[in-house]
Amino acid sequence: MTESERAYAVGKKYEAQKKAVGRPEKLAQNALVKGTTEKRLAEKHGMDESTVKRAAEFARGVDPLDEAVPGMKSALEEVSGAHHP
Repeated sequence: MTESERAYAVGKKYEAQKKAVGRPEKLAQNALVKGTTEKRLAEKHGMDESTVKRAAEFARGVDPLDEAVPGMKSALEEVSGAHHP
């Protein structure tokens, strides 16, 4: 997996797991969740919390590009070195 693909995947996970501001957590009766979403993902993927947030920004930017210009994700992978001849 390239760094671009990793950033995209982590960014998408962050976006999917973060809660809306002010919305209470929906937990099982005695469940406890510690830390922020970015902190949990950072620890899981061995990166800094700010890197997780930047990855989310990157992922949010890639999706509209791919909708506007079909195949943009593939082009980004090629530019990032994901496809070697």
